[in-house]
Amino acid sequence: MKQPNHIFDVSNLIGKYLRNELSVDEKERLNIWIAESKENNLLFRRITAESFIQEELVRFSAADKSTAWERIKKETQITETVKRKSPLRLIFRYAAVISLLALTITIFKIQQKQSTTNEMIALDQNDVSPGGNKATLTLADGTSILLDDTKNGELAHQANTVISKNEAGQLHYLHSSKATNSELKESLFNTINTPRGGQFQLILSDGTKVWLNSISSLKYPAEFKGNERHVVLTGEAYFEVAKNNKMPFIVNVGKTKVEVLGTHFNVMAYNDEKNSAITLLEGAVMVSNKISTNGIMLKPGQQANIGKDQLINITEADTEQSVAWKDGYFQFSRSNIEDVMKQLSRWYDIEVVFEGDVPKFELVGKIRKSVNLSQVLKILNHSNIKFRKEGRKIIISDE
Repeated sequence: MKQPNHIFDVSNLIGKYLRNELSVDEKERLNIWIAESKENNLLFRRITAESFIQEELVRFSAADKSTAWERIKKETQITETVKRKSPLRLIFRYAAVISLLALTITIFKIQQKQSTTNEMIALDQNDVSPGGNKATLTLADGTSILLDDTKNGELAHQANTVISKNEAGQLHYLHSSKATNSELKESLFNTINTPRGGQFQLILSDGTKVWLNSISSLKYPAEFKGNERHVVLTGEAYFEVAKNNKMPFIVNVGKTKVEVLGTHFNVMAYNDEKNSAITLLEGAVMVSNKISTNGIMLKPGQQANIGKDQLINITEADTEQSVAWKDGYFQFSRSNIEDVMKQLSRWYDIEVVFEGDVPKFELVGKIRKSVNLSQVLKILNHSNIKFRKEGRKIIISDE
């Protein structure tokens, strides 16, 4: 029986394994190769893991296709004859499904030999862990509560509202009837802040659910009163607003006002971004400011982009990308390196420095936010982004 002894032969067998296309003979050949050494066994388990394949596909999507093909030919010894006989679309499909595995094996061997600094980032003893549920709650009287260290249960009592941390780790405002007459007349505003590398969820007194992203702040009343429900946002948040036709929900973000009755939408308004963006997933929202005083109505699937000049531009939205952060992912759709590194900087609490011209780079794909920084940096490394890591600082250069 012919045993696999070439990188491309092995990757071809693994590719068939992933597609469930192995013949009996091929399955036996693959098992022989796996059993040959602990290294082979480890490599097989590593590159057949769903998370690793996903990250490799992200890397391939981000790469320049002509450069990628030359690399594939070199590392897998695919001939020009194959290239001439195969339509271009089939070549890249073939490359993405099978040859990536060959490249993965080659990359793994390079890692074992420790031939470059960047390839060894995964083994860095100073690797940076991902962010998590972290926030500080500041009550109306100035009391601060560090929510990530607080046990579940009641935290405070304000007017007709009990503030607690529920079993899901969310901050929850629940109606109570213990308030005095003086407390009922007063509007008590609380503020929740998330740090770099933090995020948090809360349920407001009206039942509205809010997901707060890193470096964000939400100011809101312990209990909504009057004819409108007002909150003030900086940073980014996703809202699922409890419907109340008699009491519109209004998000004030800078000079922009977002008014809704009951809907699902995302607001991104970081100070270091060129534009703010309101993305509507469900229902309807009215976006207005000093320039568009009458407001512009968004439909589901639309996004309002607001520049520093306050002009509102309506476009079709990539809703999945807009809320990927809430669902535990970084999702990029031809994103440039500056936008990518801003997101990484916020989540991993790192400093990013560019030396020289900013590299022209586009990333397409999805990366889990739960992985360590080194796993994300490996993708950049495979995409020919040149950088070095100094503690919690990432320096990206054009040379």
